[in-house]
Amino acid sequence: RLQRVDQMSAVTRWMISASRTLRCHVLGCAQISRAAENQGKDTRPMLQHIREAGAFEENVNNVFILHRKKLKSGKFSDDAAKLIVAKARNDATGTINLSFEGRRMRFKDYEPPLADIPSRQYVPGAFPEEDE
Repeated sequence: RLQRVDQMSAVTRWMISASRTLRCHVLGCAQISRAAENQGKDTRPMLQHIREAGAFEENVNNVFILHRKKLKSGKFSDDAAKLIVAKARNDATGTINLSFEGRRMRFKDYEPPLADIPSRQYVPGAFPEEDE
């Protein structure tokens, strides 16, 4: 176990060195442990659920976790997703709502379902440019 943590620490240090040398962002991916699923009602993953999180937490500047809620049936609930900012060295942490397009395998800005958007009623004179 200790050897794996040392390996991950070396990888994260190399990523930071490459980022500085190349003057660009370097993205690394890590696996979430299953502990997130076994913590009761709130199954939202956190920084400590990343395998070998100590190396990540110590070395990297930012940690983002993509999360989609899973139903008891094992299927995902809908196209809603969250980008959890678990660590931001020079900024705030929090959650950003996203939409997931499974057909295209991409995340995009959150679009609430049409049922959640209040209908806009036409009021004559409210938008004069429309009446001309």
